[in-house]
Amino acid sequence: TKLTNTHSRPTGAQSMKSVLSILRLGPIALLLVACGDEPISRDSEQNEVYPIVITTDAFRFILHDGVTRQQADEIGDSLRVNRERIMNHLRVNVMPRVTIALWSRNRSDDFYNEMRTRIGQVYPGATGFTPSSTEMCLLWDQTMAKGSVHEFAHLVSIALKPNISNNPRWLWEAIAQYESGMHEHPSRWSSADRSFPGFSQLNQ
Repeated sequence: TKLTNTHSRPTGAQSMKSVLSILRLGPIALLLVACGDEPISRDSEQNEVYPIVITTDAFRFILHDGVTRQQADEIGDSLRVNRERIMNHLRVNVMPRVTIALWSRNRSDDFYNEMRTRIGQVYPGATGFTPSSTEMCLLWDQTMAKGSVHEFAHLVSIALKPNISNNPRWLWEAIAQYESGMHEHPSRWSSADRSFPGFSQLNQ
């Protein structure tokens, strides 16, 4: 069976109307693009001086030596996708702008020194912490897109209940693990994983 195109071709007048419509809509489309969330890397410059500070509506990024704008983009994209979802889950209507300080792997000493200065102790192996209700500090690695969501969930928890930080610890971490998708389904647990600790152990 031969298929035929039943749509009529536009006349010259119709074509001109279509062109004029596109021209009228062009500035509106450009305005919409300009007002949307833009990648952090868009305004990158050569020979930038660290720390690089980038501010968006919801976040303020501070990039320390060695962190690229592309790496910050990964974190920013992940946070933008998950921000409203977590706020809705925890019933928090408004969040202040969050400051995100980023360190590269080869500057891990600086990251842990910041941890010691800001919270009074160092947790070896940690890649993120929240020194205040509006800040997170992150040590870059390939999992940081999820790690940043984990820390953001902590900040939303604080917005809901200001004294929740490690109080109790199991709830504080469970919320962040769940919201960031950093937990494993129980069907994948080993027999050792199924030896559940008591609450006193969970609070350690």
